[in-house]
Amino acid sequence: MPATRKGIQLSNLLIRAGREARGIPVSPSVRRALVAAVAGIAALPAVASAGGPEEVLKKATYPGMATTYSCRMGPLPIVPGQNLNELAGTSTCPNAQVVSGDGGTEVFDPGSTEEGYITRFKPSMVEILPGGGERTPSVWDLHLHHVVWLKQGGGPTFASGEEKTHVKLPQGYGIRAEGGENWGVNHMIHNLTAKGGRQV
Repeated sequence: MPATRKGIQLSNLLIRAGREARGIPVSPSVRRALVAAVAGIAALPAVASAGGPEEVLKKATYPGMATTYSCRMGPLPIVPGQNLNELAGTSTCPNAQVVSGDGGTEVFDPGSTEEGYITRFKPSMVEILPGGGERTPSVWDLHLHHVVWLKQGGGPTFASGEEKTHVKLPQGYGIRAEGGENWGVNHMIHNLTAKGGRQV
């Protein structure tokens, strides 16, 4: 009963505050509905915990199958004051490099029909310096407004922006992809300076 009593007190407080703030009259039937809703919500934690601890799935393993690749588009030229929203083509994993695992990069060769699953995706943007070095530019310098990867027949699949959102699918799930598949990519990179001759 304490949860219901708290729910009634809370709903009366909400109704009173709402009336005073907006001058809106509240009918008794609306008040009863709110009391029931708040009482039901207040009782939820007790109901949810009544079944005991929640079962946690064990970590999935993929013996001999899991390989992490680094994939890099580009280089993309950057012009002074750039503010372009562009659509381009790319592949499943351009300029592939093995980071860990036993797989090889030949699975991404053009025309490859090898299939696999993308289970994790960590986007980033680096500037390629004239000497071949790299640096992560400040958002006040080169700003990744957005980038969206479009899978053939599947529409937008991954997207990111300034926040560089990481995608990690639940264990046992993945996005099916062919190694030699063509993808579309929509990107908008702002150059907030008048400096040209740059690339990312």
